[in-house]
This record gives sequence, structure tokens and C-alpha cells, in this order.
Amino acid sequence: MLVYGDHDFQGQLQALCARLYERVDRALADDQNIGSLRTLLILCGQVEQGAHDTLPQRMPAAEAAPWITTFHQATAHAAEAFYSLAHQQAIALPTPVVEGSTALHHLAATLATLRDAPDLALTLKVPEGFNLYALYPEQYLIATAQWLLEHRGQRSQGAVVVGIRSIGTTLAAVVNALLHAAGWQTECFTLRPTGHPFSRQVDLSTMNLNPAHLALVVDEGPGISGSSMAATASALLAAGIDRHNIAFLPGHAHGPGGAGSEEVKRWWQTTPCYVADAQQLRFDGLPLQAALAARLPAALTHCEDYSGGQWRHLLYAEMDEWPAICNGFERIKYCYTLQSGKKVLVKFLGLGAESSDLTSGAEAAAALLNQRARQGLGSPALDVASGFITVKWIDGRPAYGEQLSPAILVAIGEYIARVAGEPMAADEAQAAAQRLTQMLYVNVQEAFGEEAAQRTTRWQPIVSHALATYGDGHMQPHEWIFDAAGKLIKVDSVGHVCDHTLIGKQAVLWDLAGAIVEWRLPGEAVARLLAAFQAAGGDEIDTAVLDFYLAAYLAFRLGQCTLAAQVHDANERQRLVIATARYRQQLAHLLEIELCSPPI
Repeated sequence: MLVYGDHDFQGQLQALCARLYERVDRALADDQNIGSLRTLLILCGQVEQGAHDTLPQRMPAAEAAPWITTFHQATAHAAEAFYSLAHQQAIALPTPVVEGSTALHHLAATLATLRDAPDLALTLKVPEGFNLYALYPEQYLIATAQWLLEHRGQRSQGAVVVGIRSIGTTLAAVVNALLHAAGWQTECFTLRPTGHPFSRQVDLSTMNLNPAHLALVVDEGPGISGSSMAATASALLAAGIDRHNIAFLPGHAHGPGGAGSEEVKRWWQTTPCYVADAQQLRFDGLPLQAALAARLPAALTHCEDYSGGQWRHLLYAEMDEWPAICNGFERIKYCYTLQSGKKVLVKFLGLGAESSDLTSGAEAAAALLNQRARQGLGSPALDVASGFITVKWIDGRPAYGEQLSPAILVAIGEYIARVAGEPMAADEAQAAAQRLTQMLYVNVQEAFGEEAAQRTTRWQPIVSHALATYGDGHMQPHEWIFDAAGKLIKVDSVGHVCDHTLIGKQAVLWDLAGAIVEWRLPGEAVARLLAAFQAAGGDEIDTAVLDFYLAAYLAFRLGQCTLAAQVHDANERQRLVIATARYRQQLAHLLEIELCSPPI
């Protein structure tokens, strides 16, 4: 089933550099703010990645190389500035060799040399670890410190640090900054493995590496196969580095899934790994949850981890009422109860940029919530810190199981229209619809067979760049809350465009299809919903095109719940199996397929 996806965006080189300049000025004005330095580091790494992956395609390699080197230097300076404060957050890290303000001035000077660079469009990847899974650069400082402790007598050999792009531009720079502070001579570069995801390839034959070096391979993985880090290690071995001198610095200690080759598995079984998880991090001397709590406006009585669907304990009296959730796609979130009895929700929404304005995911989400609050559509963000946003917890009862009423349909239709964003450009809209077209075909083929998949080709979506984009992405009834006054309020309304799915930005039809499917709307209710949507300023909807989005939504949710059911516990699996059967039945009906087994 096609479900997962990676997101990227484009930005003009000079505009991106101007945004980085602004971030440097902001950091210089508050050079003791580690959050500002962390964001600057991650953004520099993202722009460097864009230069690495884009410039060689747009100009001769010899012309691209000096500009790429300059971007690499910019990230290195940002890492030195970050390390100047981050070294205080962990035990026994060496003193920085460069003061933070000095590193920032070096960064500004380096960016100034890019004013003569060609103003080409760069494609920047959204770093999954930084934006979805609360991975922090500080974790790699702790992991590298562990490595240093075990190799303290080998400093004279020097080291090579290899970052695997995309996120490796930032991570390698962080590791390198610590090694410099520890007095090591290093080579530092990044690369992007090629080939099949389960059998990546790396070629270092053109590089002249010192065979005496120790090597650290840095990435946020491993993923299902672990082949990217293994391929890099294999290339280092071929380049003359002794196998026993190669180490992995991954993002977690779970190891890869089982999709790698026997050679890949051997690399992971025999290569030392140095990992630090989020529990080892300190923010101003405090663990993450305590540091977030310290920013609250009042003292609290307790904190609960609401990640992975645990929020359902508060909203439902019985577990039998719980809606199915796909745990792997949920963001980290905590609920803090203040002494007054009021609650706030603190949710991770990203450290890196998701658009060319180079605001972090959390910053962008907070700005969007504040904009909607001014429209009377929910509460504003109360705080932004360390990739998390803080919002007021809405007390009330979820709308799941409510009997549909005209008022509810009007509220949903109006909401979808009012939160919709600007239209996409024609080529962007076409690419978005193409992602859905491919996913629909593949998922239907897997669920029903090739003949059924061929039926999906009857939908040739009429994509218009004039259509607004969806503004939410999650329309399940349990995400609508009736407050104490009986008002229907949409919660969890941001952060879905750049999640770990392939959906991305889509026409507003995606939200309409989601509402129709998740609320199980009959024909008359659909007409009321669309009427309310258009009365609130929404686009006129072609029902034939809407059918395509209905099919795509059902195929996506069918695939998502199918995959999630394979890894969940028995209780959650049963809920997901039931949800999967419902999506399957609805999709079969839309495709005019007769199922042999009765729907659940």
C-alpha cells in the first residue's frame, strides 16, 4: 500500500540566503537563546542540502562546487554557534574553540559571499527527524561524546565525519563542531546514497581519504533496511578506512527493519553504534517535559503523555468507545494540568522549515493558529519552544457518535471553507493530483486486484489552479469537540500538510471528501455540507471530481489503517481492522465492486 511520503519545497537561492541573514541578526540580538541557534543551524543545513542536490543539476559541476562549499561552511559556522551554548546542556563536553557571537559573525560573512551566486531555485527537503519525531541535534553531541570517551587515545589519527543527506548536513556539522572542540583534526562531508531504498549504493572512488582516520557515519536512520548507512560504511572501507575504525551515529537504537540484504545486516551486527535518546537531553538543565512545563504561566499539578492515542483516556469513559488511530503518524504531545484545574496541550510540530519563508514547522503552525483565532476559529498558540506549541485544552465531549443535524453540517462546511488556503500553481496542483492518482491505483490493485484498479482510470481529475487548498486534513468526528456551551470546535487542525504521508498539499476537495467519509454522510447530508461550504465562500464543486477525491481518500485511509494494524497491540489492531473493513466497503461501493464477504 502507498501511504508514506517525503516532502520538499522550492525557494530561490538569494531569497533563502536573505532569510538566513535575518535569522543571524535575530541570533546576534539574543545570542544566549539556544532555541534560536538550533533553528538557525537546522535551516542552514536545509539550505546546504538544497545546494548540494540542486546546483549540480543546474550548472557544470566545476562551477557548482565552490558555491556548495560555501554553503557547507555556513552550516559549519552555525554549528559552532550552536555548540557554544549546547555544550553546557550535557555533562563534560569540551569548551568551544569559537565563541558564539564570533561564529555568528563568521556565518554572516560567509553568507555575504553568496550574493554573487546564481539565483537558482533550490529544492529543500523537510527533515523528518527534526520535524516529525522530535529529534534534536543535541542528541548527536551526547552520542559523539560517548564515542570520544572510547577513542580518547586515538586523537592523532584524525577522523572523517560523513553525513547522509538530507538531514546529514546538519548532523555532520554538529558532530564535527564537537570533535574540533575536543582537538581532533577532521574531514567532514555529506553524500546522498543512490539506488533502490533497500539496497543503496555509495561511490567514494574520487575521494582521497586518509586511511588512518576513524570514521563516523551520521544519519537519522536506520529505516526499514538500514542500507544507506551500511552502503556508506562499505564505501569508506573501499576508500581505505579500516573496518574496525568505522562507527555509526544513528537516530535511534532499534536497528533497521528486516528489509536489508545479508551484507547490510552484517554491517549493523558488527559496527559499533553510538546513540543518545531524548531522555538524556537537558534544556536549561531540565528534562524536556520539565523544561516545557517551566515555560507555563502558572504552576502545574501533573503532566500526562498523550502521544500514541493516550489522549483518549480523557475524552472517553470506556475504551470500547475509542476511535481507531494510526499511532505511527501521531505527533508527540503532553497535557499539563495547572493548579487552577485548567489544562494546556503541548504538541511537537517541528524544528525545521516546511516552506521557503524558512519558518520552523512549530512557528508556522503557531502563526496559522493565531490567524485563525483572529477569525474566531479556535484558540491562539500560547507559546512556541523547542519545536513544540502550547494551546489551551478544550474541555468537552467529542462529536463521535453524534446524530447528524443541519447545524453540524453547516458548521463543518463553513469551517472547511474558512480555513482553506491559497490556490496552488497549476503545475503544483497537477503534481498533487498525480500523487493521489498513483496511490489510488496501487492501493486498489492491492486491495481488490488489477481489474478493479483499472476502474480507477475512469477518473481523470479536472485540476484547476484556482481551487483553494485544504486547510486542515483531518476530518474525523473525534477531532470535533462540543464545549460546555454546546459549540462545535475543531481541534488538532494544523501540522498535517507535512506529515509522514504522501498526501501533502491538496485541493480543498480533500477536506470535503474526508468529512463525507468520516462522518458517513448520506446523499442529502452531502448536499447540505457542500451548500454550507459554498455559502461560506468555498469554490463551486464538480461532483465528478469530488468522486475522485472520495475514492483517493478511501484508498489512502484503507492503506494507512492496513499498515498500522500490522504493528499495533491487539486492542488497537481490532479497532483498525474494523476501520479498514469500513473503508474497504465504501471504496468497493464507489468502484461498483461486489464484495464476497459482508462488511463489518
